[in-house]
Amino acid sequence: MTSKGDDKVDKSTGVVNTKPILQKHQGARLADSIQKKILQLKEWDYPTRFGELPEPKRIRIDGLVAEQLKERIECLLAMTPSDALAITQEIGNDWKSFQRDFAAFGKNRPEEAPAIAVVREEELACNDEIWVAGDVHADLLGFEAVLQAFKSQAEPNAKLIFLGDLIDRGLHDLQVVSSLLRYMHEEPGRYAWLVGNHDEGLQWNEEAKEFRSTVSPATFQEQLNEGNDTELTQFGAILTRIVKELPYTLFLPRLLVAHGGFPLSDTWSELKSLADLTKRACLTDFVWNRWSDSKVKRPDRTSSSSEFTADDFHGFRRICKTNLGLTIKGMVRGHDHIQQNRERWERWEEVRKSSYEGRILTINTMSHNQRTDYLNPLFTKSNPRAPTFARWRSVDNFPTPMIVDLPKDLVSWYAPECPECLMPNETGNSTCVECNTPLK
Repeated sequence: MTSKGDDKVDKSTGVVNTKPILQKHQGARLADSIQKKILQLKEWDYPTRFGELPEPKRIRIDGLVAEQLKERIECLLAMTPSDALAITQEIGNDWKSFQRDFAAFGKNRPEEAPAIAVVREEELACNDEIWVAGDVHADLLGFEAVLQAFKSQAEPNAKLIFLGDLIDRGLHDLQVVSSLLRYMHEEPGRYAWLVGNHDEGLQWNEEAKEFRSTVSPATFQEQLNEGNDTELTQFGAILTRIVKELPYTLFLPRLLVAHGGFPLSDTWSELKSLADLTKRACLTDFVWNRWSDSKVKRPDRTSSSSEFTADDFHGFRRICKTNLGLTIKGMVRGHDHIQQNRERWERWEEVRKSSYEGRILTINTMSHNQRTDYLNPLFTKSNPRAPTFARWRSVDNFPTPMIVDLPKDLVSWYAPECPECLMPNETGNSTCVECNTPLK
C-alpha cells in the first residue's frame, strides 16, 4: 500500500482500500469481507482501465497487389457450377471426416460435444496466431482480400476462422463457398468455417425438390430455385450437407468465437458439462443471437433470434468458469452488420446502465454496400467499405481488429454503385438494375 494512508490505491492491484471507511461505519469483520469481495471482482474489471484493448491495425492493398487480387477475382468469376461440383467431388462425400481431417481445430471437437471445438492453453505454442473473419455474404472481393491480407501478414502456422454467413445478400455465393472448400482441402488445418444463420437457414427439401430458407433475405435460395441448372442444384444440396457438419462455436483460451452470441440465461441452470452446450437452445443462441444495448432482456424462445445484453455476457462468463472450467475474457463475432462506420468493425463499451467493457468485437468482411443493406446516404457510408477481420495470439486476452483498405476503383469495378439509388450492381454492368441510371 502507499505510505500516505490506508485509503489509497494499492499499486499492485489497482483497487482502493475501503476498509478504514467501512470499519468506521460497519465494523471490522464486515469491512474485511467486503474488501475481499472487491479484490475477487478485480478480474472482472474493465479492460479499458488497464489499457488491455488493442488498437486496430490497417493493411493496405494497392499497386501490384491490388492488380493481382483483381486478376484472381476475374479468374474466379469464370467458375461454373460444374467447376464447383468438381471441387466437392475431389474432396469426397464424407463431410464429417473432412471437417475432422482438414478443418482447423477439427480434432478439437469432443466426442461428447462434437458441435463445438475447444482449444486448451497447453495445446498452443507461445504467440500462436488465430485470425478470424466475419460475415462474407457472397462478397468475393472481400473474401479474397482478407485471404490475401492473411497470407501476407500472418505467421506461417497461423489459422484463419470464418464466422459463417458465406452466402446470401451478395453476388457470388458459388465462388465464395467453393473457394473456401478448396483452400481447406489444399492446406489442411489452416482454415475453418463456423456455421452462420444464413448457412444453417438454407435447406433442401427432397420431397418437393426445392430449396427453402429460414432467413430473409435468402438470395442464394432464390437463385437455386429459379434456375434449371441441374449441377447448381446438386451443388446446393451438397452445401446443405456440408453445413450440417460445421462447428457452432470455438472456445480458445480466454476467447469465445461464434457467429452470433452465446447461451442465454434460461439455459444456465443446465450447463454442467460441455455436452450441455450442444442442446438445441444453446446452438441456436451461438448462431442467431444479436446484441442489445438494454440492461436486461428476457430470452425469447418464440423467435430463433433473441438478443443478449452486457449483463448476459458477464453472467455467461461466470457460468463457463464455474461450471465448465472455461475462462472467457472476450468474444469475437459477426452477425450484426456495421453500417455507420466505413470500417466494418465495432467494439461496445458503456450501454444503458451497464457495460460490455469493450470485451466483444463484431466484424464483417464485406467490401461494399450490399443490395439488402439500408442504403441511405445520411446513415450508410459510401463505398469503398473496409472489410475487417481480427488477429488473436495465444498471449492475448483480446483480439486486434485488422482493417483491410481497398482501392476505390477496385471496389467500384467489382460492385459498381449507382450514383442515384446507391444500389450495388453486378461486375461489368453499365446501367443500374434498379433505376437504369448509367454507371460510371
